[in-house]
Order: sequence, then C-alpha cells, then structure tokens
Amino acid sequence: MTRSIAVGIAMMLIAPLTAADPKASVADRVLFDFEEASEAAAWSPLAIGKEPAPKIERVAEQATAGKHSLKITFAGGTWPTVQTTAIPADWDGWQTFRADVTVTRPCVVGFTVMQENSKRGTGWDGAVSRWSKTEIILKPGTHTLTAALHPNEWSAVRTKLENGKVLGNCVSLEFFVYEPHDGDVVFIDNIRLVGAKEQQPAVKTVFRVLGTDMTVTGVQELGKKLASQWKKPEPQTSAQAETAFRARFAEMKKTHPKAVLAILRDGEAGFDPTNPE
Repeated sequence: MTRSIAVGIAMMLIAPLTAADPKASVADRVLFDFEEASEAAAWSPLAIGKEPAPKIERVAEQATAGKHSLKITFAGGTWPTVQTTAIPADWDGWQTFRADVTVTRPCVVGFTVMQENSKRGTGWDGAVSRWSKTEIILKPGTHTLTAALHPNEWSAVRTKLENGKVLGNCVSLEFFVYEPHDGDVVFIDNIRLVGAKEQQPAVKTVFRVLGTDMTVTGVQELGKKLASQWKKPEPQTSAQAETAFRARFAEMKKTHPKAVLAILRDGEAGFDPTNPE
C-alpha cells in the first residue's frame, strides 16, 4: 500500500511538468482575424526595390472568421509585398501555419516569415534563413493556405539550425503576390498558428546517384554519406582549372566523339546570342 501511494505521488509530480512544456503542446493561436482596427493598422507595404506600394484596408467583405478581412489592392509590380511586425517572437511550439486567401483570378501568392538573422538573397543561405509558403491558385474564390512550420532541421522557422547557425526571433510576417495586375484585389483573413502537425501522406522519394549504386532522399543525406570522403581541394588558378577541364574533355572525346566544348565567357566568340560569331 505504501509503495502504491509513493508511485501515485511521483506520477502526480511528474505530470504537471510534462504538461507545462510549451514545446510539447501549444494551443492554437489566431494572429489576425481583423475584427479590431488595430490589426489592419499593424500592416504596411514593404519598401524594397521599386515595387509599387499596395493599398491596405480593413473591410467588411470576404471574411472567413468574424465580419472583417484585410483587403489589399495592388498596383502592379513583380513581388509587391505587405508586412507586419505584430507577431510572436518564438514560433517553435507551433507546427502548422494556416491563412485564408480570397482571389479574383488565378495567381501566385505566398507568406514569408523573417527572423532576426534572415537574409533576402536568392542563394541557398538566404533561402534556408527564412520561411516561405508559396501557392499557385488556379481558381478564383477563397482558399486556405496550409504549410508545416518545421518541415526539416536545416531551415527556418527555427531559432537555431542543424548546423548551429542562430536565426533568432521571428520579426515579421509578409504576404506577397507575383506580378499582380494593376487594380488586382486580394483578401486575407484568419491567419493562425496551429499546435498540431499537418497530416501528410507517407511518401518517400529516393534518387539514384549517377555513376554509383547509391540511393539517397536528397542532397542532405548525400552530403552525410560522403562527408568522410571529402578532401579539401588544392588551390589553383583559373588557368590551371581550365587546363584540367580541357584534359578531362579530351578524355571524354575518346568515348563520346560527338561531344562539343562550348565556352560562354564574356568576350569569347559566341558568348552573345544576339551577335553570334
């Protein structure tokens, strides 16, 4: 009897600690339903490049949660964007992002989360430093955009990446449309963070590495498998690199006599397609 009471007390002490862990279970949170005027006032055009600034209004139209939504009228551009900084700093506990978007014609739309150390570059480092969800909408009407917030360990939204790089707090949420027409209108509403993971069908994609019997699920697995074989290349000049490449090409010609070497260097013959030489 004494042992049973002791075990029961221990379980009572442990259970609250587990339930209180914010990473283990986080309640859903609505970020914006635009029922308060201050929510719309928290959004503004993102001043980047020469993109024309969209017009932002809180309206009693196309609402999916309550009676109001945010109406965005675009004036053309390539990637015109609106943003808000009125968001939680830490998104680690939530698993899924959802937002309702109403469009009047087929278009490409999306959301981006920027963190303290996110970059806007188009390369790998920039891409993995920010979280984005892009959706190709083929039909006019209201659509719910859904995306996993933590699909992997090597990209945002995470305060710290797999390689140890610290991205920091979330600082802004952005909404963009690709090449809207002048006068295009989009409504957004019921932007929320969900504690549960989005259920995805179990699909595993495997790629065969050419020239080997190896199969991998992606470049990350390939890198891990070949990490022990990697050797730092010897420094060489551009002339040395070109000589080595020509030697490899000469060997290739022996088995592939129709192979052609093309040099697309600025200034070389044929580099300008409008003025072939």
